Formats: sequence, structure tokens, C-alpha cells
Amino acid sequence: MLAHLETDACTTTRVKLDLLAIECPYSKDYVRPGSEKHLHNGGRKMYYSKAVIHRGLPRRFGCSKCDVEFSTYGAMHGHLRLTVHHPLVYQCAGCEMQFADLSALVSHAESLACEEGMSKGTGSIAQLLRYLWLKLEK
Repeated sequence: MLAHLETDACTTTRVKLDLLAIECPYSKDYVRPGSEKHLHNGGRKMYYSKAVIHRGLPRRFGCSKCDVEFSTYGAMHGHLRLTVHHPLVYQCAGCEMQFADLSALVSHAESLACEEGMSKGTGSIAQLLRYLWLKLEK
């Protein structure tokens, strides 16, 4: 569910999801210090494609953030969808591993990669998911 919401394909956007996650009473356990201010100031802007024209060469597409060029629009778009240019907003309360997306943090907790897990440790990830579910259900 989170991965779908983070694609901005429906009315609940990545930014809205981030802001709801910050509002959750358990946010101190999984939001990196200082990230709240960054997100409230629009820190999740999406970068865009720019056409790169070279005389005599096939058309190429470039990332507006890092100027890497791609031979197809699809490859460039895939680059933009990756979290390479997104700030690391979330962190695991168990191992302090950092993530750009909430779905990545949840996947990490579900994988049992550390002691935190979904309901072990602080239990904040399970509480967050319950909080989001209740807020998004309205």
C-alpha cells in the first residue's frame, strides 16, 4: 500500500504521507531529527527530464538534478523514481539505518533485518501503520 501511495498515482501523495508520518505520536522513533522542517518546507520536490541535444547523436534525456544522461526516456524516468535524489528522512529505531521512503523503512522492518521488526522493539512502526490507516481511511 505505501509503495502505491508514494508513486503519486492517487490523491494521497508522497508529501502527504510524509506529513502524516510526522504527525504520528511515535514519529520521534523513526523520523530523522531535522527532517520535519525539511519536509514542511517542500523538500520532496520531483526532479524532471530535460532533452539533451547533441549534433549527429541520437536524442538523449538528462536528469535535472545530476546531469546524468540516458538514451531513453524510460531509463531517465526510472532514475528519477529511484530515491537517489530524495533526502534520507526515516531511520530504523533498532539499527539506525536510514531511508528516503516510508515504504523502505517498513520493508526493512518486515524483513527482520534488525531487532526492531514490525512489533518488536519500540513497536513504533506498527503504531505508525495503524495511525496512517486510520488517517487515510477518512
